Amino acid sequence: MVFNRNEDGFNNRSFFSLLMAPFRAIQDWLKDAISGDDSFRSDQGNVIVRFITLPFRLLWGFLVFMVQAWTTSRNGIAFLRGLPAFGIIAFTPFLLWLVNNYSRQISVGPTIGYHKMHLRNGADEYAQLFSKKLVELEPESKEYKYMMAEDYARNGDIGKATRIMEFLAGSTDITPTALVSSPEPTDTGNPLDPPTTDDSSDPDVDAAAESAEPEKYAQAHVWLSQQLIRKQRMEGMDEAGNTKAMAHLRAAIAADPENIRAKVNLVDLYLTRARSMGPDSGEYKEEEYIENLKLARESLEALTRFQNFNRMEQVLAMPQLVDVCVKLGDDAAAKRALNDAASKVTRIARLNPEIYEIWFSLVQCAVALKDYKRADEFIKTGYQNVKTQETRRKIMQLSSLVFIQNADDFKDITIERNFRLRLFALCKAIATNPRDVKIYDRLEDYIDVDVDEAQREVWLRNSILDCPIPGVVHILIGTRELIRGDVVAGKTSWDIAQHQFGTTEFVIHRLLSIAIRKEPKYGEGDLLNTALLLFPDQYMLYETRGAIKKGRGEFTEAIKDFEFVIDKVPDLITVQKHLADCYEAIGNAEKASFHESRVEELLDQVDQKQRDLYERELNKL
Repeated sequence: MVFNRNEDGFNNRSFFSLLMAPFRAIQDWLKDAISGDDSFRSDQGNVIVRFITLPFRLLWGFLVFMVQAWTTSRNGIAFLRGLPAFGIIAFTPFLLWLVNNYSRQISVGPTIGYHKMHLRNGADEYAQLFSKKLVELEPESKEYKYMMAEDYARNGDIGKATRIMEFLAGSTDITPTALVSSPEPTDTGNPLDPPTTDDSSDPDVDAAAESAEPEKYAQAHVWLSQQLIRKQRMEGMDEAGNTKAMAHLRAAIAADPENIRAKVNLVDLYLTRARSMGPDSGEYKEEEYIENLKLARESLEALTRFQNFNRMEQVLAMPQLVDVCVKLGDDAAAKRALNDAASKVTRIARLNPEIYEIWFSLVQCAVALKDYKRADEFIKTGYQNVKTQETRRKIMQLSSLVFIQNADDFKDITIERNFRLRLFALCKAIATNPRDVKIYDRLEDYIDVDVDEAQREVWLRNSILDCPIPGVVHILIGTRELIRGDVVAGKTSWDIAQHQFGTTEFVIHRLLSIAIRKEPKYGEGDLLNTALLLFPDQYMLYETRGAIKKGRGEFTEAIKDFEFVIDKVPDLITVQKHLADCYEAIGNAEKASFHESRVEELLDQVDQKQRDLYERELNKL
């Protein structure tokens, strides 16, 4: 007997196979009814059909059991003997499906886990092996093929990754063949296999590409467009490449209208083209510039007017929309977009107040429209609503950034707000790079705020409560107290600053230098000596005293102070320069030459930008 089993697991020539023929006919009819054709063969479809036909299976199995029991014997033993046959007939096909499906799932799950693990560890080559295994286990899965293409790209094989994406995208008329840096084999076979010289096409891969679901195409189109955009950024703008990238993105949006990544990339492409043709590009093309801005506006409106406004890409698109409307000269539309942003983004902010990007988006919307009062209101609202110190500091830094970039447009903001914005910007700059001498020169602008001394003092002390770097404010207060002669209050403020801010020597030194430059009597009196008595370990103060003695012609005494500083920190360029000048003044050419050479050595160790700053500072000595 030929042992040939059909899909239900029964011998085609057996009596039971003939008895189950009506059930198989019902099952095939249901498949066709659900799918509309004969191609409904997916696992999901099969399990639906098997559940639907289960009552028929049970009933028919019971009838078969009754027939078998009646034909075998009329006693109860025959009934019991027929019970296993009933179970086998009724449940075997379903059990076979379960075993087949879950055995595959048992293999797929760990494979995905290993793939993710190798990606996290940076082992891209091993990750590629597991993505190939996933494609072998699930040859119809577009997600795993997409995953495999990404692995090829990570490992530098852009050509093969592009070919896989082209198959997934299913549209060879807009494929970016220029992305393949080296000639690829001319085969049209399965790109998921290693390259071969065989020109024959693989029908399985072709069929998979043709029958892929549209929403699975979208990500492949986005990937292909990103490769084109990346290539153009490296090699320069190219109209043909631009057109191909846009075609891919439009195809992605057509296949999946809710694909936000495709919409964001399309907006970026329009804005990039507009910038390349805009007034600041050197090749102003007014018509093309306006046309690209209009296209960007349409895409931004589509992106921001989704029914579910809950993605960060949508939030960050709002300031872009306002900016584009302003550039098009449509102030009314820009104001509507700003109000729309204030409504939508603020609603999200109530649910997620700690997300800094939300407040950034609101502030940038107002800045794009040059509505600085509203920008200031958004900053205040954000600061009041957030709880974490980190987000608060970011918002205050944003406040400083907005002020510095648009200082001339802040005339309508109160003097106090202006004062605080300046102060916060300087505090942030000092905390970031306390040795940047340009920062301290800008402190003179802060000191010269047009307001009476008492009011400035009140504002300064109030700023401690919400300043991102309160230690710097305490240093300012301590310096002012010492200038006024209140040694106890000055020491208290400097002690607080030392505790909060850490190393304060350079900051105190620069602030005292400013005070002495503005009022030379402070250097002649007890201010500096008082500071040295209060903080004997603040060695930078000795540089200040040495510079004062050098200015008075007391070169020998000045050398003592400078040598004390050099013993502590030998790499201070300004102190080395002071020593060179002092030794030259007293006629010690050898030591003067030594310290001049040290200055040159130290300048050679910094980058050009810092070198320029130091040279300007040395010229002032």
